[in-house]
Amino acid sequence: EAVRVVGDTVYVGSVVGGLYRWDEDGLRLLADGQSRLRGIWAGPGWVVSHTFGAEQMIRVLDGVRDDLDVGMSLWRTALSHDGRWLALGSADGDVGLIDTTDWSLTVRKGHDGALDGLGFHPDSTSMTSVSGRDVQTWRVPGLEQTRTLDPGFEVRGVQYSPDGQRMVLSGGEGRIALYSDDGLLLGVVTHGAEAVTSVVFGNDGERFITAASGGLVGLYRTEHEDHGPLGARTNLRVCRESLQVVAIVPFPPQDTVWAPAEACEVVAAP
Repeated sequence: EAVRVVGDTVYVGSVVGGLYRWDEDGLRLLADGQSRLRGIWAGPGWVVSHTFGAEQMIRVLDGVRDDLDVGMSLWRTALSHDGRWLALGSADGDVGLIDTTDWSLTVRKGHDGALDGLGFHPDSTSMTSVSGRDVQTWRVPGLEQTRTLDPGFEVRGVQYSPDGQRMVLSGGEGRIALYSDDGLLLGVVTHGAEAVTSVVFGNDGERFITAASGGLVGLYRTEHEDHGPLGARTNLRVCRESLQVVAIVPFPPQDTVWAPAEACEVVAAP
């Protein structure tokens, strides 16, 4: 149900219950008692996991189980890029932040509904939480709210580019919004009719791939520039000179289907 790889160690959460560690010494059970574990995160000497709606996280410190009460109905979790901060999102809209150096917890009332996504900025000094059309950015540590956004559609996830200069919001209406780091809307496109469930940036931060529940995979560029034969071959659609649909193809791959012109919606300047 959930997998996390840390170095040469693999942590696995099973559907029927149990948190496992798999390394060169084999597979062994770290903790049991909860089913459908989600959100496995690990760092030096620790690993945590949770189930949807639980108010307690399974925590194993230095090989010893020591569960952590968080006082909220857990819905989403995320770990900062430096491995220090663990973000929590509840079914009631609360946003929490755990410092894994001392396991202290800070909680703020953030949204009116359940958290649909959490994402850290690559420098680990801020994080963004999403719930429906409500998008909020928080300073780390301290959880001070610094910005709110409304992209105009229901948001399911948030992802930053590796350099932190771009942020993508993906939605249940098949829509994707690209923002600059300072909150400027750069472009909106429609991936398809189905919910966009995953966004992954390339290492250069200029391209990202999306996946939708209807089986479509999209490839996008975040800047308008001449890429030579590739651009000519894929018939780019440009949104505000900042967000381009390179291709939208079915998965599993069949005959390539290029994005139709109407798939790229030009939006007005905010």
